[in-house]
Amino acid sequence: MSLANAASDEQRTSLIRNFPVPNTKEDIFEFLILASSNITGNTEQNICDAWAVKFRQVEQKAKLALTADADKAKFNELYEQAKKKLTRDKYVKTAKKAGSFLVKISNSLPQVIITLAWSISIAVLVIICCQNVDSSGFSPLQLVTMLDLILGAIIVPPMTRCDSAMPKFIATIGLLVCFGLLIPRCADKDSVGYIMILVVAVICAIIMLTRMFKAKKK
Repeated sequence: MSLANAASDEQRTSLIRNFPVPNTKEDIFEFLILASSNITGNTEQNICDAWAVKFRQVEQKAKLALTADADKAKFNELYEQAKKKLTRDKYVKTAKKAGSFLVKISNSLPQVIITLAWSISIAVLVIICCQNVDSSGFSPLQLVTMLDLILGAIIVPPMTRCDSAMPKFIATIGLLVCFGLLIPRCADKDSVGYIMILVVAVICAIIMLTRMFKAKKK
């Protein structure tokens, strides 16, 4: 089976990897020409990797098989051309992936900003609470923190209904930071203030995560 007749990228990759390393001068040159003509801007990464492995094998074989200076010069020219084409193809695919990622981020930028703002606000409030809330059971700062948690349960899930997974990731990190700060405080001493915030945080987290991961894209 030839590369042109391969039905899938897996078959093409297998053909390239199993292609016998040429032993003669003519076959080595033919292989490099074949490789160069089959590398395009749409070449899949696994195919590029297969060619790269085969190039290294052929290069080693050429050092042994080619003795004339003219043949070595011709091989080096063809080899560098094929190598540059392979490298250029990798850059093209990397640029396409980066472009696709940036498009997703730009389309989801408002959601990312809102989710990030909430995550930062709840983390800051919890940190301040951990430094200032005592065991008296209630304080205005504690109330603000609980209201921010409730606000997050309301506004964050709709922000996750976008192509990017970044809002979900940011919101989850915000919740983990919140719990990571609160739980040790509750364990250290019987503080009603910390426990009240933690209870609200657990309820809001359940609501938020349920809505986030059940949310369907519009």
